[in-house]
Amino acid sequence: MTIISTADEDWDIVDDRVDVHAGIEDAELLAAVRAICTTKEWLYVEQRLQGKKVAEIAAQIGVHPNAIYRRKARLRKKVESFLKKINFEGGKNRGSIR
Repeated sequence: MTIISTADEDWDIVDDRVDVHAGIEDAELLAAVRAICTTKEWLYVEQRLQGKKVAEIAAQIGVHPNAIYRRKARLRKKVESFLKKINFEGGKNRGSIR
């Protein structure tokens, strides 16, 4: 474990297992995805990031689950196209939308 001090009385603890750069890259990728999403598609992304399932999202906003699946399919195509355009070479599952 690495300890970084910003002042004598103020200590921040950073675990060596945390890859800060990966977190920044993930945040940048998420921001780029946000830029290509419609409002409804982004709602789907936000809800999935909170761990909600398609049926829960559909019930919450009052639509049929198939509507959510269609949004997911449109978003997947957009993200895949975007990742090809920027020549994304991340991990095997990093660019997938669940």
